[in-house]
Amino acid sequence: MNKNLEVGSYAEFRETFSSITISDYVHAVAHLTNLHGDFIYQLFRLIWPQFMQIGNFIFIQEIYSSERHEEMLSNGDTELEIQYWLNLFETTELSDDLTLKQAHEIAKVLEKTWNLKLKEEELNSRVVAKIIEYPEFDEVYVGLVPTNH
Repeated sequence: MNKNLEVGSYAEFRETFSSITISDYVHAVAHLTNLHGDFIYQLFRLIWPQFMQIGNFIFIQEIYSSERHEEMLSNGDTELEIQYWLNLFETTELSDDLTLKQAHEIAKVLEKTWNLKLKEEELNSRVVAKIIEYPEFDEVYVGLVPTNH
C-alpha cells in the first residue's frame, strides 16, 4: 500500500464518510500516511510531560535542551529567563494547516493537562502552565511561568 497519500481534513473525510468519528479519522490518518508510531507516542508525551528540577527551576523534560541552557547561560540570561524560554512550546507551528483558533485550542488542552500534572507532582506552588500569545505574529504558545507572576 502506498503510504505517501495526502489525507484531507476531518471535515473533508466527513463529506465522504458521514458517520466517521474523530477516532476513526485519527486511525485512518495514522494508517494511510507515513506517520511513524513513535511520532504519536512523542506527541502524547507532550500532553502529559515529565517535569524535572534543575537548581530551583522546573523544566519540561520533553522540550528541555541542556545545550540551549548552557548557551543561554553563556549569553548572560538569568535562570528565570531560561526557565521561561526553554519551557515555551509553540502550537501555531505544529502544522501549516492549523488555524489560529485550532492552535489556541491545542494550547488550552496543554495548559490544562500540564497544570493537572504540576498539581499531581505538587509543583503548582512554584510554576503554572499558561497560554502565551503574540497576536502581532499570529503565534500561540504554552509555557511555564512562576506562580508569583
